[in-house]
Amino acid sequence: MSNQQPPYGQQPPYGQPQQPYGGQPQGQPPYGQPQYGPGQPPYGQQNPQQYGGYPPPPPPRKNRTGLIVAGVVGAVVLGLLAVVGIVALILGDDDTAGGSAPAASQPSSDPSTTPSAVKRDCYKCFPGVTMTAAQTAVKAKGYACKPDKSGAIECLKDHGYRVISFRPSVGDDELVGTVGLLMFSNGPGDHPQGSPRTLAMMHSELPTVLAVVFPDASLRAQAAQWFQGNLATCNPSRSTISGFDVICQRPTRISVTGKKGIFSSWSSDASIEGARTR
Repeated sequence: MSNQQPPYGQQPPYGQPQQPYGGQPQGQPPYGQPQYGPGQPPYGQQNPQQYGGYPPPPPPRKNRTGLIVAGVVGAVVLGLLAVVGIVALILGDDDTAGGSAPAASQPSSDPSTTPSAVKRDCYKCFPGVTMTAAQTAVKAKGYACKPDKSGAIECLKDHGYRVISFRPSVGDDELVGTVGLLMFSNGPGDHPQGSPRTLAMMHSELPTVLAVVFPDASLRAQAAQWFQGNLATCNPSRSTISGFDVICQRPTRISVTGKKGIFSSWSSDASIEGARTR
């Protein structure tokens, strides 16, 4: 039977079914229902033939690792907060029961433990003898001190005829490493009195230097005795006293000839080198 519509304005013959206005043609599914081809399963159902006859794989599971990690971290944080709270309560009870907090420790007033009095280990130095203290000591004896180009401190007195020098330690430039004495005597001709004069000057200045570098009276006495017996001849010219090297050079003369004849200069030299304390 054909589904042709009668001409506009004509009714179909009596006894023939009428097609509703706007209705769907016969053979088509109602509006809103999907169409499927032959052999095509409804939406949402998989065709077993697509997977070689095996059941389709299960749908992927949701990844909950982030939720698990967040839960663990939260539990740890809560545990730590609980521990801190308990400790705070315990400490608060102890402070309340024990009265006032203990007084802060006061620095020791013992001068032997103050930074200026602590002796530091060094390489080739006089432990505890600073460059500043050495200058102060010799300035009190009339010397004028100033640094030279080598980093040493040179102290002069008597128009430069008496010289005391301090050189810093190799390992610590704040500590004295070497102390030297140099005495001069100038005069016309051979100036024979120059040799004993420089020795006398040396003996007069040694006590000041020995008191600076040897606070220990025993070491100071041993060094003084050695210089007393060896300055004239300096034989031997070097010795060691408790790790400190004592050195001397016997008086020497330098003569020059000028328009006014011969002029001579005598000098006497002595030095003490610091000990290797490490």
